[in-house]
Amino acid sequence: KCESACSANARIITTENGLERFTFKQLHAATGGFSTSNVVGHGGFGSVYKGALLDGRRVAVKSMDRSGKQGEEEFRME
Repeated sequence: KCESACSANARIITTENGLERFTFKQLHAATGGFSTSNVVGHGGFGSVYKGALLDGRRVAVKSMDRSGKQGEEEFRME
């Protein structure tokens, strides 16, 4: 599913449960390259960044710290 503001390489994929999936490239751009100035919090899984998609929607992006104590499955459940 893609709105007119999306480019061909920045399409949004909607899963059967209604959640959207984004590419790393989209998230990298939305967060200014995961800039420390966009960090809004830290948790057991890693950092949370504020960002804006190309279509103007504001997002929060959670970045998993692979060296953290909590597992990938717990990250997905959260």
